[in-house]
Amino acid sequence: MSASRLAPGFLSRPFAHRGLHEAAGGVIENSASAVLAAIAGGYGIEIDLQRAGDHEPVVFHDPVLDRLTEARGPVDALPSGALRQMRLRGSEDGIVSLPDLFNLVAYRAPLLLEIKDPTGRMAPISDAGHTRFLHRIAELASEYKGARAVMSFNPHVIAWFTEHAPQIPRGLVACAQVDPKLGTARNHALAQMQGAEALGLDFLSYDACALPDPRVAELGAQGVAVICWTIRDLAAAKRVAPHVDQITFEGFSPPRP
Repeated sequence: MSASRLAPGFLSRPFAHRGLHEAAGGVIENSASAVLAAIAGGYGIEIDLQRAGDHEPVVFHDPVLDRLTEARGPVDALPSGALRQMRLRGSEDGIVSLPDLFNLVAYRAPLLLEIKDPTGRMAPISDAGHTRFLHRIAELASEYKGARAVMSFNPHVIAWFTEHAPQIPRGLVACAQVDPKLGTARNHALAQMQGAEALGLDFLSYDACALPDPRVAELGAQGVAVICWTIRDLAAAKRVAPHVDQITFEGFSPPRP
């Protein structure tokens, strides 16, 4: 395994989790304002991608609209054009599409793109709509020449990129307990990142609360970079520093290089 696909300097800055957001100030997570604030602060940017009803990727964390907008229901019930017209609650910002994001960043900061699994099942990619969603991300990420990488909790998503878009840097998101609804055996497999070697990973994005972890250290020794999430103060950043190559953070301003 090698991190050679990561752009030079990709891991030189901490990543602002969902952008540099502050809801009290009207800067909402995963918004254009949060992205611009992270760029102004000299940070990298971590954002989430959900599938719209027309299979286009949009920058949004939840599978439903309820928490962050005045609308209700699944994100994938509406096409991307309708989603882009919505306002995020407490903000003048709307929901950003992936092309919007790339145009907004314009090579000024490294991007970590977390691909959400709308089913929550961590299952193989068998749905035609999900396949079109991944193809569209791969197409857009391939066209964008700035520093970017994709990642997901679902190893089948990363396996899809390994097969269909191997040139795009990719990582696996993991933690000690993914989702109790998946069952003990599946949780153990995901926590231990079983089969990770076959994915040709460039990096891991691992839960800071579970560090240090022997399996993370094992993959790190094989050349896989380690990013952790989510650091919320300087003390936590110092605690994980010996075990990671970079952090994802929110709620404070970590030092920049």
